[in-house]
Amino acid sequence: GTHTATAFYFTPGPTPTPTPVPGAGTQAIAFVKAGPNSPGSDLFLTNVDGTGVVNLTDVMGDDELPAWSPDGLRLAYTCLRQPDGSISLPKRICVRNADGTGFVVLSNTAADDYGPAWSRDGSQLAFTTSNSGSQTMLGLMNADGTGRVTLLPGASNPDLSPDNSTILFQSGISLWTYNRLTQTSQQLTFGTIDSRPRYSPDGSKIVFERISDGFQIYVMNSDGTGQTRLSKNEGWDTAPAWSPDGTKILFTGLRIGDSALYVMNADGSNPTRVTAGSNGVWRAVPTTPVIFTEADANNVAAAVNSVTFLRGPFQILDAHNFSTDGHTRIILFTSNLAMFSPPIPSTSTLSVQANGVNLPVEKVGPVAGVTGMSGSYIIVRLPDGLPTGNLSLTVTARGLTSAVTTLPIGP
Repeated sequence: GTHTATAFYFTPGPTPTPTPVPGAGTQAIAFVKAGPNSPGSDLFLTNVDGTGVVNLTDVMGDDELPAWSPDGLRLAYTCLRQPDGSISLPKRICVRNADGTGFVVLSNTAADDYGPAWSRDGSQLAFTTSNSGSQTMLGLMNADGTGRVTLLPGASNPDLSPDNSTILFQSGISLWTYNRLTQTSQQLTFGTIDSRPRYSPDGSKIVFERISDGFQIYVMNSDGTGQTRLSKNEGWDTAPAWSPDGTKILFTGLRIGDSALYVMNADGSNPTRVTAGSNGVWRAVPTTPVIFTEADANNVAAAVNSVTFLRGPFQILDAHNFSTDGHTRIILFTSNLAMFSPPIPSTSTLSVQANGVNLPVEKVGPVAGVTGMSGSYIIVRLPDGLPTGNLSLTVTARGLTSAVTTLPIGP
């Protein structure tokens, strides 16, 4: 059949201001509601107790479906601002900092792109995409907008597993997963109408809305077993999102004459109204990194030579490595930094210091295969000019610096 596309045109406005929005930047929850000064919806921020409500995107056109970056510093969302500054369809994936600065339009094709979800390392965004009148597909792109691909015709509402190996999505009335390694799909729900699935922070559970039960919040194990209704309220409950520690669920409650954000415990108990609005998401607050230390040593950092896997003391130069410069590389182990290379994070995002000397970071990523342990590894190069002896080692991630540990450097 024929499909008619309707175009909406607004007067091009200035690209949103580069100055921080007063009062924005520290609130834990981002959400959507009608803006007071512009037609359509805007993104707002609020504290968990409903205080500190600030309009973050007070511009023309709808801003909707926000998603916090894993480090809690940026919001991806759906907007109508085009790369030339005009306001019109198609829908775009946009990103801005938590204080309102750093606005970027990431997508620029003829398709509608909406509903972004971040990979847990912050390197990719998954989203729903569709050309006018055609079925939806999933889109994936790098966090800077490059490397765009589409997959899984008919799929929508994606989320990415904590290890980035699996895409959770909706297809038709059911929820599915797609394993990116084996390229196989698995259906999780059958005979019900389900939508808006989200992995828990540890990946063990999935929260979602069950439309066929009158819009109620459900939770299940990540393999689809143990489906349990959580919300038991009058009215519709929709758009669930986890707290960063997995102990609470944020959702939109539609009551008579009221659409508001609510928070409940992960077992469904104690639902509490936050503020008027919808589609809330809860940011992870950057945490101070921890350098893991050897169990039997006096605060000595757990570190090994990246080639020989021998422990310290380390020499600055090493004949046994494969580098062209002959310098030793060592692997440090830390708490989960939610960072991943390539690209190597900028020094303002991640730096390693020994006695005040910068140890250049050459690789960072998650420690895999250790059950129950969530951590990161960092490979650093030992530079010329590093003193010998027991050095004071620190890791600074996103502006927060670890406690001092000891790094032994031999003569």
